[in-house]
Amino acid sequence: MAQERSQEAARDAAAAGRAGASLRACHLDAVKALDDPDRSMTVRVLKVLIPPRLRGLLRRLFAVLGIGQGRDVYRAYRASARKDWPRAVTAWREAIEAREVPRPQWQTQYAWALYKTGRYEAAARAQAAAVQGDPTKAFGWRRNTVIAAKLPDWETVVASYRALAELGASDAAPTAPTTRLGRALDGMADADGEPKAKEPYALGRALQALERYDEALAAFGRALRLLESVDKPWALEAHNEWEFRWEYCRVRVEDVERQHRALDVEVAPVEGDASQEQATAGRFAAEVIHTGVLLTGWVTDPEAVEVAVRVDGQPIRSVGLNHDSIVQDAYAPRFRYAIKHPTLDRFPPRSHLSVWVDDAPLAAPSGAPAVELVVPHGDGALLGDDGPHAELTKKGTLVGTVGPVSDGPISALESYARARRTFRERLGRELFLVYGTLLGCVRDGDFIAGDDDVDLGYLSDAEDPATVKAETLGIVEELLAQGYDVGCRVSGGLFKLYIEERELDIYPVWFANERAWAYSDIDARRADFEPLATTDFKGTEVTVPGDVATVLAGTYGPDWRTPSPGFRHYRSAAVRRKLSRTYLTPNEARELRSRQQRARDGGNPVGRFLIGHSPDRPRIITAWGGGRAGAATAATPAGAEPQAAVDATTEH
Repeated sequence: MAQERSQEAARDAAAAGRAGASLRACHLDAVKALDDPDRSMTVRVLKVLIPPRLRGLLRRLFAVLGIGQGRDVYRAYRASARKDWPRAVTAWREAIEAREVPRPQWQTQYAWALYKTGRYEAAARAQAAAVQGDPTKAFGWRRNTVIAAKLPDWETVVASYRALAELGASDAAPTAPTTRLGRALDGMADADGEPKAKEPYALGRALQALERYDEALAAFGRALRLLESVDKPWALEAHNEWEFRWEYCRVRVEDVERQHRALDVEVAPVEGDASQEQATAGRFAAEVIHTGVLLTGWVTDPEAVEVAVRVDGQPIRSVGLNHDSIVQDAYAPRFRYAIKHPTLDRFPPRSHLSVWVDDAPLAAPSGAPAVELVVPHGDGALLGDDGPHAELTKKGTLVGTVGPVSDGPISALESYARARRTFRERLGRELFLVYGTLLGCVRDGDFIAGDDDVDLGYLSDAEDPATVKAETLGIVEELLAQGYDVGCRVSGGLFKLYIEERELDIYPVWFANERAWAYSDIDARRADFEPLATTDFKGTEVTVPGDVATVLAGTYGPDWRTPSPGFRHYRSAAVRRKLSRTYLTPNEARELRSRQQRARDGGNPVGRFLIGHSPDRPRIITAWGGGRAGAATAATPAGAEPQAAVDATTEH
């Protein structure tokens, strides 16, 4: 019996060998056919005869047998597919070095693996080689824009979009470059057929940084026009920033009055000194947006914990680094921090803004270790000879100007007590402290210095995002019926409750996959929350989770008892995707606001539903009405007003 099995195995091996030899022969015949003068026709015929799925299976089989692109390339593809980026970098480098003329698509894969491991300069060089090897592939140019924007290398971003426009534009219709570019971008759509509003926005952002405001104005106008048809939660957050950028460029192109002093703020490059060694600790960029000056960047040291923001050499704020970033791995920790416009009022009229990690500065786009920040209306009160006169919060405001410790008709705890009573009596739910408010209560017996909001939660019975959303909407409508002003966040997340100028952030706390979910995911179970407990907080009875130590450790880590001034919540892409399914889309937010407005018009004493801001501290965008740029044409005549568009983000 054993001998028969051995003979059978030998026959199978021989058959496999013959099949392999036959496949090799077929492959060699195909290669020879592709080398003839009619190669392009042959390729087209083969693509018609062999379905795409079968072609993919044949390529894998050839790779396993050592035919065609080879086992090394196959291993590299597998590493990329598994998102094992360090291994993919090594595999792609070895595969490319083993060939005299590597394929451009391999260079693109290699560049992306480098990008994913935080080696942005090397990724930019590899991607440049890829697009040089095959400048007809739009995919390669798009990857080029993403990698160049991370450096940031705005010139390369613009050049790449120009190349995309040339690929997408018709040679039979010669038009101006800007119009041709606009038509190419307008025609882009994603897999669902939804307009790609982010493409022209990314181009406009690069053009704005290069101070090419007329072209940036056209790009932002297109982006806003496309954004009006996007019914996803991120569109709510994008609308205010994109419209601000459109207006920021418009006042620099057209002779129009600047309706808010935020439009006067500018970031200018500081030319690098050739005698100085270029900063290599990382990169940063500073941009003027609707909320203030946005600082973004990354550091080369994967062990770094935080960066320090400095103004004229004086440190004004520590910002924690993201080691579990939204897009990247933890190989190049990133940061994001916005200094709000009211805070900029206290800045000097001209100053140097820099970002440091330990004792090393990060490089600005010009290569210099700083940028020049111009705030014409700044009074300089922030800085003194002995250091800053005020502390900045994690949200870029000055300590004590907004939030729990600021002045108001009632205290933060009084507003909590009122909301807690309503939740108990009208909703049958208990409102308890979470996040920073819970941390300050338990650890310090007070609000955390610099904290500017009140974080509260209630236990949800839902176990999936869709049910959470439906349940939360029911609670929101009940609160509106009770006369409370309620709003969603700029991200579309529900919800904020407004009581006597006090803003309370309220989160449904639900449980799935052995975790708690609220603003982010928390390493805690329902049993860690229930039964809820009560404690005294500055003379007011408050409700807290039953096992506060476990909940706080699951939120902030095991060292939650140690203050970390630069701490920031960074959520992974998977967490953001899951939570975004509980957020309102623009159409849902508009519909809810319309229903409440109709009820108010009918004489019912219902509250207002607000989108993105409180009724007493409206966002800067409301200064010029919001929504105007959404219907703006690519080139708006000087002095002409664009047609008004439906405003999805502001309440007047």
